Amino acid sequence: MRPLEEEGWWPVKRSANNGVVERAIGSEEAQVRVSKSALEARWKMSIESGHPILPWMVEYVAVLMNRFEVGRDGRTSFEGCKAKKAKMLGVEFGEAVLWKRRPVGGALGKLTCLWEYGIYIGVKGATGEMIIGTEKGIWRTRTLQRKPIETRWDPGGARMIGWGSVEIER
Repeated sequence: MRPLEEEGWWPVKRSANNGVVERAIGSEEAQVRVSKSALEARWKMSIESGHPILPWMVEYVAVLMNRFEVGRDGRTSFEGCKAKKAKMLGVEFGEAVLWKRRPVGGALGKLTCLWEYGIYIGVKGATGEMIIGTEKGIWRTRTLQRKPIETRWDPGGARMIGWGSVEIER
């Protein structure tokens, strides 16, 4: 019987083999720190470690790194998988936006205003839908508009993201 090392299996605690993974984790942590600092500066407030927006930030940073971090071969992970360049809107994490919801209330539901206020908290990687947080929950949409620059960074946005429902509604 051959040792596990010859078959490509490595012991868990062997740090020489974990270098790539450890560097990826370090990159993710560094980008989350930068994003958190940027959001704190925009909202002009401190974000505590237990704030419900942080898990969304970690997920969004992972999407950004997948789509825009260039590897040794000159391509991103997204380009390696999809054979095309990534496209994303230039909306910043935590920015207040107007998003379009589906009509509610039958045939006359289309007569109501379909635009609501929310906070941009990410992109669903598989579909490209934008994820919006509101006081009512977390929503997916394909249509959003940026607010005027003087109203994009309202610190009240921190209160819009609650633990609420874990399900992403449409």
